[in-house]
Amino acid sequence: MRAREYITIQILAVLRTQDPFHLIAFSGVYDTEYLDYIRALLTLFPLYGFTAFISMHQDVWSRYSGGSGAPAWTLDLIGFDLHALEESGSAWLVGVKGGGHVEAERGIWPSGYQKLAAATMA
Repeated sequence: MRAREYITIQILAVLRTQDPFHLIAFSGVYDTEYLDYIRALLTLFPLYGFTAFISMHQDVWSRYSGGSGAPAWTLDLIGFDLHALEESGSAWLVGVKGGGHVEAERGIWPSGYQKLAAATMA
């Protein structure tokens, strides 16, 4: 088997599960039923020749800071007032609240990385 064929086969045998942290831990309480489900699912992969890894996916830290990923309590824990994040300019939340999808606002979402809430948590 040539190296190129081997590498291609190996890449196809790896699966990435995308599990944002806010789905696993809501309000600081772990969803053990969901974690049991993920564990059961992941134990099946090797039986079929797959390797899997969990990606605790996040963009702009959390949906509470304008992205997705970490739960709100992580921001609350370090002292952010969740109700004042947008008003204070610490986060851009229009896209999360249902707006921000018009052509004129395209490209604003990534600016959330430079906002205080996401930049502090990074």
